[in-house]
Amino acid sequence: MTELILEDIEGNSHTLESLKGKVVVINFWFINCKPCVAEIPDLNKLKAKFNNKDAVFVAIALDSKPSLDKFLETHEFNFTVIPKGRELAERFKIPHYPYNVVLDKTSKMHYVSDVLSLSILNRLKRKINGLLK
Repeated sequence: MTELILEDIEGNSHTLESLKGKVVVINFWFINCKPCVAEIPDLNKLKAKFNNKDAVFVAIALDSKPSLDKFLETHEFNFTVIPKGRELAERFKIPHYPYNVVLDKTSKMHYVSDVLSLSILNRLKRKINGLLK
């Protein structure tokens, strides 16, 4: 995979190389996806649980920065939000939304959500805990 450079809505750049050594949780979503928006509070709780660990939480949105800025005025999302993520979603071959991916400390993909399920958070938690050990 060629180097990924992700620019978040704050204008900060992130690369996979800079994230090596950390467990990376990537959430693919978009504003008009009701299940995506519905899982944001749970994703915020997940991030809070691993706040002081070697874990990074990134939300790759298909939406533009202006749309996301407006959305985030009324919705708290504590992940690092990356706008205009359609190309990344295609690169990762994302089949549906929301979709969660966990990369281990060497940036190897370990977990992908198969279907929206109520246990998704518990499964993500277990996977992150296992990879942090």
